[in-house]
Amino acid sequence: MKQKAGILRAISILHVFFHFGLMSGQNEMFHAFTIKDGLPQNTANALMQDSKGQLWIGTQAGVAIFDGARFKTIGTEGDDGFSLSNNMVESLYEDANGRVYIGTRNGMNIYDPGDQKIINLLPDTSSAYGNNFSRPGFYEDSTYVWFISSYSLFAIDKTSAEIKKTASFAPSQLTAMIAGKDGLLIASDSALIFYNPQKNTSGKVAILPQSITTLAYIDDRLWIGTRGGIYDLTGAPILGNLQSEAILHINKSSDGRIWIGATNGIVLYDGKNTRFIKANPDNRLEGNLQLSFLEDNHKRLWFGTNSALHMLIPLSEKIEKNFDNRIFNLPSAEVNSIAYSDRFDIIAIGTENGVNLTKLEPTPGKISVVTAQNFLKNQPVNFTNQDITGRIWVGTKSGDVYCFNEDFSHIQLKGNIKGIRGFYYDTLSHQIYIAGSEGLYAAGENKVIYRPEWTSDIKYTISILNKDQGFWVSHSDLIYDVDLSSRKISTVFKKKNEIPSYMISHQLMADSCLWFSSISGGVFSHSPSENIWAKYNLLKGKNIWSTFSDSQGRLWSNSDDGLYIHNGLQIFQKLDIEDGLNYNDFKMTAQSQLKYGVLVYGNAKGLCIINPDEIKNTAWGATPYISGIEVNFKNQPVPKSGDLLLLEPDEKSITLYIGLDDFVLSGGAEISYKLESLNSSWSSFTPINYPVSFTGLSSGEYYLLVKVRDKSGRISDKVLSQKIKILPHFYETVFFKLILFFVVVILMVFIANFSARQKQRAAENKLKTERAINAERERISRDLHDSIGARLTKIISDLDIMELQAELNQQAVSAGELSKTRDYTQDTINNLRETIWTLDSGVVRLQDIFHQSQKYIERYLPEEIEFEIKMDEALFLRQINPEVAVNIFRIIQEMTQNMLKYSKATKFMVNFTLEKNVRLTVWDNGIGFDFQTVSKGKGLKNIIKRLDEIQGTMAYEQNGGSKFIIHFN
Repeated sequence: MKQKAGILRAISILHVFFHFGLMSGQNEMFHAFTIKDGLPQNTANALMQDSKGQLWIGTQAGVAIFDGARFKTIGTEGDDGFSLSNNMVESLYEDANGRVYIGTRNGMNIYDPGDQKIINLLPDTSSAYGNNFSRPGFYEDSTYVWFISSYSLFAIDKTSAEIKKTASFAPSQLTAMIAGKDGLLIASDSALIFYNPQKNTSGKVAILPQSITTLAYIDDRLWIGTRGGIYDLTGAPILGNLQSEAILHINKSSDGRIWIGATNGIVLYDGKNTRFIKANPDNRLEGNLQLSFLEDNHKRLWFGTNSALHMLIPLSEKIEKNFDNRIFNLPSAEVNSIAYSDRFDIIAIGTENGVNLTKLEPTPGKISVVTAQNFLKNQPVNFTNQDITGRIWVGTKSGDVYCFNEDFSHIQLKGNIKGIRGFYYDTLSHQIYIAGSEGLYAAGENKVIYRPEWTSDIKYTISILNKDQGFWVSHSDLIYDVDLSSRKISTVFKKKNEIPSYMISHQLMADSCLWFSSISGGVFSHSPSENIWAKYNLLKGKNIWSTFSDSQGRLWSNSDDGLYIHNGLQIFQKLDIEDGLNYNDFKMTAQSQLKYGVLVYGNAKGLCIINPDEIKNTAWGATPYISGIEVNFKNQPVPKSGDLLLLEPDEKSITLYIGLDDFVLSGGAEISYKLESLNSSWSSFTPINYPVSFTGLSSGEYYLLVKVRDKSGRISDKVLSQKIKILPHFYETVFFKLILFFVVVILMVFIANFSARQKQRAAENKLKTERAINAERERISRDLHDSIGARLTKIISDLDIMELQAELNQQAVSAGELSKTRDYTQDTINNLRETIWTLDSGVVRLQDIFHQSQKYIERYLPEEIEFEIKMDEALFLRQINPEVAVNIFRIIQEMTQNMLKYSKATKFMVNFTLEKNVRLTVWDNGIGFDFQTVSKGKGLKNIIKRLDEIQGTMAYEQNGGSKFIIHFN
C-alpha cells in the first residue's frame, strides 16, 4: 500500500509539475479598445504604426489613428479632399516619404500628412468589383509602391501618385503578397506565384494542400498559412492541423515567440509547443476571429479581432493567478489570509470556506506543489500565521484557533475571539498571545483561551508586532509595549503624531531598518540604532497592508488600490488590474513571501503570485509629441519634429493635441507643460487626452515644453520641445517703426511749417481785414461827408430859406414845405443807418444782411411793385466778414435801384440759399437786357467791382425778366 501510495504521489507531483510548467506564462491579459474608447467600429482589420509613432487601425467604418491619448477617424464622410473611397479598410502601409496607403474594398487611398489631403485611386472601375478590393501586402522600391487587389497586381508611382495595372491573375483570386528574393511572392488560391517586376514575368513556384490565406518570413523561412495549417515552400507542414478554418496572420515577436492569428483564437508557438489563447472574461480577449497583429516601437503587442482592438499587457504574463484553481485547489475563491512556514515549506491559505495547506517543493522562482489538503470546511478563516517553530496557526471568524504541524495534524483551541488580527508565540512559556478586535488574549499548553487581567487596558487591536523579548500591540491611536517578563504593558508613544500612523498592519526588518506598513499612513521606517522614526515615509495617506523586500533591494507594498514597487523614497512602478492583477484591493492579512522571494497576495478574487526577479526596473522612455494642431479653430498640418511652427499675426488662438508614442492604457498617463516666454513654471499634471490651448498670444517666439508621467508617477526623461513663432503685424515690425519714426518727424516738421504758415496767413488775413475795414471806414466817411454832409447842408439851406421867406413875407412856412423837408431829413437818417450798421458790432451775421435788405426794399420800392425776400434758416446765424456784408448789401441796393430805373418790373425777389457756399438770387419780371452786349453803366460796374473785392461770382439769366445769381463765401 505504501508503495502504491508513493507511486500515486509521484504521479501527482509529475502531473502538477507538468501542469504548472505548461501553464507557466499562460496569464496573458489584454486591454480591449472599442467604440467606447473612440474607435469608429470594433473590427480591427489592419494595424500599422507610422514614423511619427501613431497607431493606425483599419476598421469597417474607416481608419482610426491613435496617438496614445485619443482616436481620430477618417472615413467616407470627410470633407472634399479628406475622405476615403470606402469605409471597409483592409490594408495599411507607410512609404519612405511618410505617405500612408489605405486599402479598402473599393479602391486605394493615399494620405499625405504634409498637406493633409487624401487621393482616392480606383484601380479598375470598368472590370469586376474585385479589382478595387485591396488585399493585405505591400512592396516598395525606389519608384513604386506595389499592392494587390482580388485579381490584379498594381503599382503606384510615388512621385505622381498615378496607378497602373502590371499583371492580371483572373479568374484566380489573390489573397496575400510578400517580398521575396528578386521579386514578389503572390498567393493565388492554393498556388504560390513568383512575379519579377523588372521583367514583368510570373510563374507558379508551389502548390499547397489548401487555399493560401497569409504569408510570412520567420527566421528566413517562408511560412505559408492556409485554411488547414502552416506549410513551408516545399509543401511540408510546419504546424499541421491547427483546428482552424483559416490562418490569418503569422508574426514573430522580439522575445522569440510566434503569434498565429486564426479564426478561432490566437495560436502561441514557442518553437516546441503550441496552445490556443481563447476569448474569455479572465484575459479580457474579446472575439476569437484574429484579423491583425502588430508589435509597436515599445515592443507592445497588438491584436485586432472582430470585436475589439487588443493590447497585450506585458506584466500580466509575469503575474500568475489562481484562475480555476490551476495551482492551489482552494476551498473558496475569496482569500482572507496567507501564512508561510519557511521551515516546513508549507503555505496556508485561509478562505471563506476553510483553509488550504499546501506542501511546496523549494524551487527557485517557481511554485511546485508536492501535496495539498483543505481543512475546516464551511468555516470562514480570517487569520493564518506561523510561529518560530514553523507550525501554522489558523483562526476562524467564529473565534477558534487551530495549530497545524508539518504533517497537517492539528490541535484546536476553543475560544470566542472576535476579529483575530495576529498572534505571538512565546517559546519560553509555550504560550500564544492572540490579538482580537476586542483586546489581547492568551492560551497556553492547556489549550484554553482566556483574557489576562494585566491586558485589560488593551481594548482594541490592529496587529501584533514582534520585538526583542516581547511584542508590540498596534492600537488605533497608540502602540502598547508588552513586557512578558513582568506582565506589564506601557505605551510606546505618549504624544500623537510622533509617527505617521499608529494603525500598523505589517512590519519588515530589512537592512537594519524596520519598515512599517500602516492604515492611512503609508509606509514609514524606524532605525533602531538611530532611534529615528519616519526617516522615510512614502505613500502617505494610503492604506498599506504589507511591505516585503526583494533581491534587487526594492520594497513591495500592497494596498487597497494596487501593488507599489519602491525604495522608500521613490515609486518605481505601480501594478494594478490593468497590469494583470486579478483585483486592485488586497486583504489586510492575505500576503506572504515564500522561499526565494516569490510573493503571494490574496483578495476577494483569489491569488496573485509574483516572482520579483522577473520584473525589472526600467526607465520609462515614452516620448510626447504633437499629434494635432488647431489654429483659430481650424486644423493645420503638424510640423516635422524639430521644425518651427510658424503662425501669421492673426493666428493667436492655438490648440495642440499631445500624443504619446508609448500607447499606455487609456487615462493612465498625464502631462504637464509650460510655454516659455509666457510661463515660468510648469502646469499641474492633467490627463494626456486634455488639449493644450493658448489664446490671445502676442507676436514673438515661444517654446512649448511638455513632460509626461505614467500612472506609477514615473516621469519620462524625454521632453517635447516645440518652437512656436507668431509673426508680428506690419505695424509691429522694426521696419514699420523706422518708417513711422521718419513719418512722424516729417509730419512734425510739416505741422510746424503749416502752423507757421497758418499763423502768417491769419496775420495777413487779419491785416487785410483791418485794411479793408479801414478802407471801408474811409469810404463810409467819404460817403457820410459827400452824401450825408451834402444832404444836411441842403436841409440847413432849406430851413434858412424858409426862415428868410417867413421874415420877408410875414407869413408861416407852408405845411407842404415842412413835410417835404421832414421826409428829406428822415431819408437822410435812413441813409446814415444803412451806411454805418456794419460798424455796430465786430461780428456780422447773414440774418443782419437779410433784415437790413428787407427794410431797405420795403422803404424804397413803391406800393405797386410786389417784392419777396427769403433766406434759408441754416444761414441765419452764420457769421460773415463785415467787408463782405457791406458789399452784398450795396449790391442789393444797386440792383434794386437799377430795377426801378430800367426794368419796368411789377415783381421783385431776393433769395439767400445754402449750397457749397452762399447763393444770392435777385430776380425781377421786367423787360430784361443782353448782359453781354449792354453797355456797363456805373451801377453794373460798381456791382462787378464789389464782387471782385469779396471774390464772388455772378451769372445772369434772361428768362421772362432779369435773374442775377451771385455766389460768395
